[in-house]
This record gives sequence, C-alpha cells and structure tokens, in this order.
Amino acid sequence: MPESEIKQESSSSLTLPLLIVRSLVVFPSVSENIEASRDFSVKSIELAQSETNNQIVIVSQKDENIDNPEFKDIYDVGTLCKIVSSTSSDSRVKIRVVGSKRVKITSIVNKDGAFFGTFEFGESYEENVLNEVDLVKKIVDFISSNPSIAHSIPRSSLSQLGKGISPSELPDTIASFLPLNNSQRQRILNQFNPENRLKELLAILNEIKSSAEIEADLQNKVRVSAEKSQKEYFLREKMKAIRQELGESSDAASSEDKVKEKLEKNPYPENVKAKIKSELKRYEMMPEASLESSLIMSYIETLLSVPWFEKTEDDMDLNHVKKVLDEDHFGLEKVKKRIIEYLAVKKMTGNLKAPILCFYGPPGCGKTSL
Repeated sequence: MPESEIKQESSSSLTLPLLIVRSLVVFPSVSENIEASRDFSVKSIELAQSETNNQIVIVSQKDENIDNPEFKDIYDVGTLCKIVSSTSSDSRVKIRVVGSKRVKITSIVNKDGAFFGTFEFGESYEENVLNEVDLVKKIVDFISSNPSIAHSIPRSSLSQLGKGISPSELPDTIASFLPLNNSQRQRILNQFNPENRLKELLAILNEIKSSAEIEADLQNKVRVSAEKSQKEYFLREKMKAIRQELGESSDAASSEDKVKEKLEKNPYPENVKAKIKSELKRYEMMPEASLESSLIMSYIETLLSVPWFEKTEDDMDLNHVKKVLDEDHFGLEKVKKRIIEYLAVKKMTGNLKAPILCFYGPPGCGKTSL
C-alpha cells in the first residue's frame, strides 16, 4: 500500500498492520519507545517494516492482563505511526515510533499470526480560534500555578506552552509528559475535535489537582495522628516515672490495663466502649489518692460488670413458672398473676416488647427476688 494513499484524509477505510500495546497510548506528533514480545506484535512490526513503509497503527488494549486480545478488548481510537528505528534481541523487538494521526478503528483481523486493522481518519472540524486560545490560556495558567503538575513537564517544553505549539497539538504534548493512567490518556486521544481535546485536558488537570489535594490532606492527618500518639506515649511514660518518684503504687496502671484488656476481649457495644474510654482518660489524669479517681474507677467497673453482650432465653412454660413462683414466694397472688399474664400474651403473639414492671413495697417483701 503506497504511503501517499495511507496519508490521505478521506472517509474511505484503509488497512494496516496493527500493534496492540498494554498500558501505553501513543499521541500524534509524539515519539515513544515500545518493546514488543508477543508473537503477533512482533509479526505486525515485521510486516509494517517490509510491506507498508514502516507505517503501523498502534492501539491500547483496555485490560493489560489479557494476553490474546480481540476487537472488544481494544479501544476504538488509535494512532497512525511511523517506525523510525528498531532493534531485535531473541524474541523481542524494540522500536521507536512517531505518532502521525488519530484513527478510528472499525475492525481487526488476525492473518498469518499478525493483526491488521481497518481504520478511518476522523472528521475534519472547523477551528474555533477564540475558544481554543481561551482554553490554551486557562491550561497554561493552571499548570503554571500548580508546581506539582508543572514539574512533570520538561522546562524546555514548559517555556513553549502556548507559544510554539498549536492548540490542536498542545493536549497531546502535555498528556505525554503528565503521570496519567491509561484511561485518562485514552480520553484525550478519543477527541478528534481540537476544542473538545483542550476541554478534556483541562478536566483531567482538575482531577489531578483534586487527587493531589486529597493525598496531601490524608498525609497531613496521618502525620498529626502519629505526632499525637507519640506525644501521648511520652506523657504516659513521664507520668509513670513521676508516680514512681512519688512512691505511688502501680495499682492504678494495673487497673487501667485490666480495663483495656476487658474492652479488647469482650464485645461491648460501641457507645459503651466510647464512654469507658472517655472515663478512663479522666481517670489517668487524676491523682491516684483522690476521691474522684476512685469514683471514676468504680463507675467504669460498674459499666464493665453489666452483661451488655449476654443474653438469656425466657422460660415460656407457664406451669413451670407458676410452680417456681409459688415455691419461692408466699402470697403475692396479684403480682404472680400479672407476671404469668405477660408471659402468656408473649407466648401467644410470639413478638411482644417487654413492658416496664414496677415493684413497690417495704423492704423484705420480695421485690428483688421477683
């Protein structure tokens, strides 16, 4: 196929050897080094060098883990490239290519161990100079005001932004330098319209900035948390040393450890854990001999002793319940009747929220045992 026919811009379909690559997007007017090791890739390169005057279409596959891609596994927009140099070693081929034009891939076929792609050149678009110049200015200003992005671009190229590069080439040039993932690069390559290409680049630059801000915020939170932990550790060690100097016993520290051990080993409700930890912090700051510290520890021990995570099953055998009540409590007929009524209703409905039963009477009448 003559090179002149390949270069023409028309709506007619053309076919060339197809190189399917992983984790790489080649942009027009940008050179890339590619190492090919898969048999069908090596064969496509050899055919391009021997039969199509080094012209080859390069396209990225969607999932880099697929070893034998099909048409559904590749993006439908690739780049027409020219191989400018190549070296071979064993079963690998290293080539340097220069991108030429975006192409729309309509079908692929594996013939004699090599992929061929049928493609069309994108539609031509009228330039909207004012919009494009405005977008270029926004992009240049954005990069200049964000050092984390600007440092990815070589100084020589950075100084030429908005000057020696046309608006249509600017997104491709910048995208080739930025640390973008394959999906972001492909989003720019997909845009045949230069104005849309500039808009897509601006959107991706904002994504990079947002990600960098989130990462910086997370790192700051981790740093603050680490510093706080170190400070607390230092203060606790200092507190222990002061207690030892004052001749105080280590019972307080032992009590704290026991409380923490219980919290770790037992499935207390989260709100209970939070309350106990809060009270424990207060306790740690109190003098060991103070009245308030003993009250706080007593409160903590009471919270720990409540069977938050222990459950019992109701005895729904009414005859057994009546027998136990009669054996353990003399008289109290109305109270026994009320308890049996509640259990009878619960047994019949199967789902009854327990009402609050208030026992009233002088000491020794059986309130607690009931």
